[in-house]
Amino acid sequence: MLEASIYHPPPGRDPLHAFIYLVTGLHGYLANREVVPANLRRALNVIALQQRTSFPKTLDAFIRECHRPLEEWYPLKEVPATFSTSQPILVENRLGAEAEAFCMEISEQLDLRSFAVDIPQAALDNLAMVDLLSRLRQQRDVSAQQLYVDVRSCLIEQSYFTRRDFRQLRLEVQQEVKNFIEELQLSADTLPICDRCGLLEWRDNEWHGIKPEYCSDHAENSGRIRWIVNDSEVLRLKRGIHLRTFLPGRAELELFTFAEGMCDQFPEHLLKVERYPGFDSYDLRLTFADTIWAVDIKDHASPDSFIKQVKLLYNQGDLAHDQAFYVIPDGRMEDSYYESVVEKKLKQLPRNLHINSVSVFQQAVQSHIKKLTQPARKSRRKSN
Repeated sequence: MLEASIYHPPPGRDPLHAFIYLVTGLHGYLANREVVPANLRRALNVIALQQRTSFPKTLDAFIRECHRPLEEWYPLKEVPATFSTSQPILVENRLGAEAEAFCMEISEQLDLRSFAVDIPQAALDNLAMVDLLSRLRQQRDVSAQQLYVDVRSCLIEQSYFTRRDFRQLRLEVQQEVKNFIEELQLSADTLPICDRCGLLEWRDNEWHGIKPEYCSDHAENSGRIRWIVNDSEVLRLKRGIHLRTFLPGRAELELFTFAEGMCDQFPEHLLKVERYPGFDSYDLRLTFADTIWAVDIKDHASPDSFIKQVKLLYNQGDLAHDQAFYVIPDGRMEDSYYESVVEKKLKQLPRNLHINSVSVFQQAVQSHIKKLTQPARKSRRKSN
């Protein structure tokens, strides 16, 4: 994780500092090509010093370079760990998915609003979640923890609300959720909802998923699509919340639903299921009759980006646990390179820290519960 202390050298001199100026400066310039933002100028100065003979002669030529994978042209060795160098900064003259995710990642770690950069709106949207978490953590009580769980759960369960849905939330949750939604400014009579990536967006005269790299199965005959009436009742998640909370939350919700179902079915063996314990210290805490598991759910397209985030989960006080798991979608492990990177990392981890796919983790939960039921079955046989 990048530390805020990195970002205090003189403007544009530190390589990591320059990378932030480059990404946000490109965003600002492409939104208004009549002005070259100061932060883009700072980044260009640093890069030009490293490419004295090969630096592009025009800004348009430099923009074309930014459409190539970073590793093919970027001259500075220092690139933030949260950005995969196999990806470009720009795609079709706007920030690519990796660059947009990078802006949201660093916005969660330091207040870019005071950083004098042109921040993408999606990253600004996402700061509302950072603010909520910071405010509730200061309260440090059960009601604040429950409010965070309720709000976060709302934002991963649906990508839009009708006003009736919104009014049915308890008042405290309503007051927080309103910071993450907005009126839908679209004249279409009906709206398509993908059961995987949520409400689609209208762009270039077509319906698109908010993150095509995540989900692109949106043909008219797709079984994933359903249509709703577009009226004044529809409120949508802000774009940054859709990208940074709803989409990652789909994998979280799948495991939450599974674990809560197992708890309902085997309450004597799986005693408690906690979402986002310790104000999101990790995603899921399972208290079995004999042990406690901590679970963090990740979905990174780049295995290298994922591996950089694998670390020991907090293991003190109310967050103490016996086993810890990083859980990733099944599809990631179907990629041979992804699997090889994970397998290599597994050899370096402590014995109580695991990396599992969703289905393998679910099997582990079921097997553990089955093991817990065995003594009871044996004792019944003896009594007969």
